[in-house]
Amino acid sequence: MASIGTLQQQRAFLRRAVGHGADTALISDDLLDDCLTDALREVNLTWPDVGVASFDTVKDQQVYDNILPAGAYRIRRAFWPQSEEVKWPDVFVSTVDSYLLTGYWTGGVNYTFEAAAVLGLQRQQEYIRRMFEGYAKIYEPGKVYLMPTPSSTGKKVYFTFSSPRYAAVGDVDDVHGPAYYAWAKKCLHEALSAGRGAVESVSSPAGVSIRTGARSSHLALAEREHKRWMNLLPALTTARSWP
Repeated sequence: MASIGTLQQQRAFLRRAVGHGADTALISDDLLDDCLTDALREVNLTWPDVGVASFDTVKDQQVYDNILPAGAYRIRRAFWPQSEEVKWPDVFVSTVDSYLLTGYWTGGVNYTFEAAAVLGLQRQQEYIRRMFEGYAKIYEPGKVYLMPTPSSTGKKVYFTFSSPRYAAVGDVDDVHGPAYYAWAKKCLHEALSAGRGAVESVSSPAGVSIRTGARSSHLALAEREHKRWMNLLPALTTARSWP
């Protein structure tokens, strides 16, 4: 996928975007680099790469830390336990399923459950299954509690994790270019509104005064770019979505 440009090209674009195409005094390279680095961080946090890794259990050890790959942000989800680690009451399952699937006979009449009653029983069945099978509790960024505590060593626990998508500003692809530049321009306008770019009026020795409104204009443009960024964010997913 095509990159949005080199660092030098991105600097030139930002200067033109705020109306100071050739002004390297007001808008220095260091200021532009700060804005671009901040934008890169936000893009990486919002659209991270998602990977899969694993660690081995240790008998009677419940807490596992320092398991993230180098440079990763956080664990997203851990999958525990495996089916052979814990077994929940099969008797309850077989008993409930026999009623749900066949109903029951009494007095020569076959009775079946209504759909709403079946749904309620299935929900309770799932609740009990999860209660007995346990789960992995994640404390961000990279600590995992396994419940129940592993009873053996060497079991694989798989987890998904997020990590930076781009290593440098020159790596940003076109697909994330609009959001990347929106955040960079927002940062630049905010910086200009607090420094020399925030001049509100200019007076000459002859007594002529010109009001520029630069600070308020930069703040308004920063807000516009922030709204553009918000409009480009990915849609929210449900709580059950994974990884």
